[in-house]
Amino acid sequence: MQLRKYILTLSVLAILSWVGFWVVINNLSPLDYLEIALLFFFLSLFVAVFLTTTLINLFIRKDVLLQNSSSILVVCVRQGLLISVLVIAVLILQLLDVLNWWIGSLLIVSIVMLEYYFASKE
Repeated sequence: MQLRKYILTLSVLAILSWVGFWVVINNLSPLDYLEIALLFFFLSLFVAVFLTTTLINLFIRKDVLLQNSSSILVVCVRQGLLISVLVIAVLILQLLDVLNWWIGSLLIVSIVMLEYYFASKE
């Protein structure tokens, strides 16, 4: 029952974060408030991607969750965090006009290596 509450809470928060992202997109003009608009854009997108990828990861691993829920939850949250950091990093590099294929590849490889490091520590 605890797992159902956790998934339900994450689902509600993910929906609210995507609604917040939509509000930021539609109501903040980067021409008027550039710094604030960019801050809220990246912050709301980070939270939305983090919660969504954590939920997707939980649903992919739901058979394993029934056996060992605490360690799998930590893994799902960690991977959601790493994926959202990757998305935001790629978008910031694209905004600065310095993103190309090899920088993107290096980012992906470094995130994968970081995940392998954390997975090997467990």
